[in-house]
Amino acid sequence: MKTFLQQFEEQVNQNPEHTAVFFETSGISYKQLNASSNALANHLILKGIKKGDWVPMCLDRGIDQIVALIGILKVGAAYVPIDIDNPIERINQIVEDTQATYLVTNEAGTTKLGSDLKIKCIEIEQTTSASVEFAGPDADLEALAYIIYTSGSTGKPKGVMINHKNLADYIDGILQFLDLRSCKSFALVSTIAADLGNTVIFPALCTGAVLHVLSKNTVTNEAEIHRYFETHSIDCLKIVPSHWKALNNGDNLFLPNKYLIFGGELLTSKMVESIQNAGKNCTIVNHYGPTETTIGKLMHVVEPGRKYGNSIPIGKPFSNTRVIILNEAFEVCPIGIPGQLYIIGDGLSSGYFNNPELTAEKFVRNPFSKNPNAVMYGTGD
Repeated sequence: MKTFLQQFEEQVNQNPEHTAVFFETSGISYKQLNASSNALANHLILKGIKKGDWVPMCLDRGIDQIVALIGILKVGAAYVPIDIDNPIERINQIVEDTQATYLVTNEAGTTKLGSDLKIKCIEIEQTTSASVEFAGPDADLEALAYIIYTSGSTGKPKGVMINHKNLADYIDGILQFLDLRSCKSFALVSTIAADLGNTVIFPALCTGAVLHVLSKNTVTNEAEIHRYFETHSIDCLKIVPSHWKALNNGDNLFLPNKYLIFGGELLTSKMVESIQNAGKNCTIVNHYGPTETTIGKLMHVVEPGRKYGNSIPIGKPFSNTRVIILNEAFEVCPIGIPGQLYIIGDGLSSGYFNNPELTAEKFVRNPFSKNPNAVMYGTGD
């Protein structure tokens, strides 16, 4: 099993001049992205960041986000993405919870966050003089890759810890389940502070495709996103159903060429039918899974001509994943009897950052395994 960085570096060697990330009117190649992330990694090391640390990053939408993500990973640290549009109180809450020393941002981020930010900042612009050669730590599948904080809609935001094995399992699984290697371009519309967009970020950079990072104005404006899809060839898009619906109020729908992946909410049959009636032959996919299981662990590819009920099923597990429905006594529910969905496999997070009590509550012992340390995640669904 190869880590994301190993797969990314293969693309740097194989497709150095191909565009890796495109934002608004310009892009950078795989070679340039690698050099910029190397420069950041070297700068982080000079600041004392080392393997096993975690580094918050808070930047406006653009190429710098991807440079920061890769640069932090190259050090052997985990990145902690924070939405720059969050209130300063929430940003500081996450920063304080991580007890990190530095936050990676850019000039625009520093200007916006101002003196209210309670942490030292490293601006990406300051790292350009650092060496673009970098020999990072050996790949470690058990090391943390990122910590993503949940929205906090059900209480205090909690950091979900995802390691490189979790991430590699997801990348390998989705590339086997869907023919994403045939996609030459992916569109990122969601914030990187949630893991919805990781479905496009990592497969794109592991396959030599172009990752289009769409601006805030584009992803919130119906006319702008339609114009973007008319002027750029996009093969794969992942989006929340309500977001997609809000940007399509007329008969002319914006659609990718190959894969339209929905996640994060119930996908209705009515929405799927409207897409199918548009006459474009993109494959529609319903993707399900909590952040705690690494992005998503079940998928259903919509079958043309099939009559569904009111909603599209969440599908079947992919990658090294098993799912099971249990009652309150942890007994398997017979067909037709409701119960809670539990997820088992290599995608399971190691738990919640700084919260062993909640980790023990949600990641419970797997009674079907001979391994006394094996756990499964209770989704609550």
